Order: sequence, then C-alpha cells, then structure tokens
Amino acid sequence: MHLRDNLTLSEKLDMVSDKLSRADSLVSETEGSRVIVLIVAPKEEATAVRELKMRFEGRINLLNFGAKLVETAKSYGMENLEDDFSFLGKSSIGDFSKLLLNGLIESIVESSKANPITAVHRLGILNGFFGLNPLIEGVTGNLANPALFIYPGKRKDHILTFLDGRHTTSVYRALVI
Repeated sequence: MHLRDNLTLSEKLDMVSDKLSRADSLVSETEGSRVIVLIVAPKEEATAVRELKMRFEGRINLLNFGAKLVETAKSYGMENLEDDFSFLGKSSIGDFSKLLLNGLIESIVESSKANPITAVHRLGILNGFFGLNPLIEGVTGNLANPALFIYPGKRKDHILTFLDGRHTTSVYRALVI
C-alpha cells in the first residue's frame, strides 16, 4: 500500500485506528506479520504515544524499547559489556544485539498474547544494534494480536531513515503509515 509521505500525525493516527479496527485484514496486508509501522517525526513521538493511549485506553500495552535496552544491559552486566567492548570492539556488540533482539521479540509476542494491541516506542535507539526487518521477521507468525511499531524518522516508499539518513532500513512485511 503506497501512502502519501506528507500525512499529518492526526491523519496517520486515524489510519492506524482504521486498520486496527479491521485487524483480521492485517494478515494479508503484511504478509503474515500483523505489524504496522507508524512513522513519526522524532519530536512527535511522545504526542503519538499519548494519543494512542487515549484512543485505545485499556486495549493497548506500551513497550518502551529504551527500557528493554537498559534491562538487557543490566542482565548482561554493564562491566561485562564494557570489558567486551574494550577487548573486542564493535564485534562484541553483535552478541549483545542478538540478546537484545531476542528479548524484545519475546516481550512483543508475550504482550500480543495478553493485549489486543501492543505498541513499541523509542525505536530510534535500535539503530546501531539491528534494523526493523529482523524485528518484524522475528514476530511474524507469532503474534496473537497486532503490533504497532512507532518509528521516529522519515519514509520514502519502503525506505525509512533516521537522523537525516545516517541509518536507513527497508520494510517489506509490515504496513507502513
């Protein structure tokens, strides 16, 4: 589905509401992932989260990726992470990234079983660890209910950019709004 790139936040949230009201159609629209990626300007992310909480009160569970990152780092051990990085450099981030990705996937899948809607925010932080596609692929076929990923950045066709294009990703198995 090709959407205009210049929709307002309110228009995008209306589209999200419409898609979530017909959640059964998401399976075919997303090739089985049941994921909607909501692109917002970084300065609008908090507003989008607040608005979603009001629109879907009692039906939405918000997962903060920043909190998941801190939780994973603490369980990995901050000293271990620092030692790994100082000894192995960037290659050590690969192991931590896999642990972080797997933990986030597990949290999203579990939340999906218990809640009509799961929304993940603060996803700008994921740049440098992994992209959206591994996250989408990890939840594909495992979600009981739709997941909404709030991504702070810009979209042009299927390419998403973060921080003025320093990090880009393509998204294929999700509905991008």
